[in-house]
Amino acid sequence: MKTDFKYSYNVYSLNIYSEIELVGFTESNFPKETAMVYVLRGKAPKSLDGDVIDTVVQSSKNQVLFRLPGHGNVLIKNGTHIIIDHQPSIDWSLIRNLIKNKCIAAIMHQRSWGVLHGSAIKSKDKAVLFLGRSGAGKSTTTAALTARGYDFISDDLCVIKNQEGICMLQPAYPSLRLWENTFDLLGDAKKFTKEKKIRPNINKYYVKPKAAFHNKQLEISHIYILAEQYTEELRLEKVNGIESLKALLEFTYAKGQLSGLGGFDTQFKLFSLLLKTIKVKKVLRPLGQDSDRFQNLISLIENDFLDE
Repeated sequence: MKTDFKYSYNVYSLNIYSEIELVGFTESNFPKETAMVYVLRGKAPKSLDGDVIDTVVQSSKNQVLFRLPGHGNVLIKNGTHIIIDHQPSIDWSLIRNLIKNKCIAAIMHQRSWGVLHGSAIKSKDKAVLFLGRSGAGKSTTTAALTARGYDFISDDLCVIKNQEGICMLQPAYPSLRLWENTFDLLGDAKKFTKEKKIRPNINKYYVKPKAAFHNKQLEISHIYILAEQYTEELRLEKVNGIESLKALLEFTYAKGQLSGLGGFDTQFKLFSLLLKTIKVKKVLRPLGQDSDRFQNLISLIENDFLDE
């Protein structure tokens, strides 16, 4: 197969060759023989002999297939290849966004790495993670802490690799994704550079913090879960034992892929190892949020991970 890899990136400690530009990824020059993942145009099957997660996604051993009517199919296989079999009507912004989250997550699952739905900053030479469902405030919380001077590590995907018995968070790329209406909560807009929209029809942007990007893997010290339930007062609640393991499994990114891939046991073992060395807390907060209340939330979290 003839390929034309115009772009090279390093994200999550992986060298990636790509035929298409992936906006926001960290560009990197590396020897061809050290490439670990390839993004290319090619032929993909119409279906897999495996589990059907929904009408869009299928997974089988070492393969995940996304079926996108009107755009084409995207196959992720063996932890090394993302193959785009596209139609003339393809929306490339949709495909790029898919590659940067769910396709990369599939690559990590196929490599038996952990993937959590969260964002991360650096404090005291360790990583602090924020987990939650879409819209819980992970990116906004991370952005607010970078505005206070903490190094940025990752947004949306937290990739964890077992390095000789130590769970290490892998650095992503120096870009957050924020809704336009969250900028008022962050205070000083000068501490961020708002770049292009993620997709033309939504008011969500790629944003670069002015704070440093930490591009080395780190051990993890704390995980904060941005809970959906609301309370009358702002507080943190410890999560211990089996409940902490359930929480990490719940916030495994694209966990439906694991059914066909057969990766639940690997995730269970990895997160059990991680929980031996970290603190997990749930963030409980009142309903509704203005700038002052949000900054109080950030101060509560910051004081907690600095005190321990």
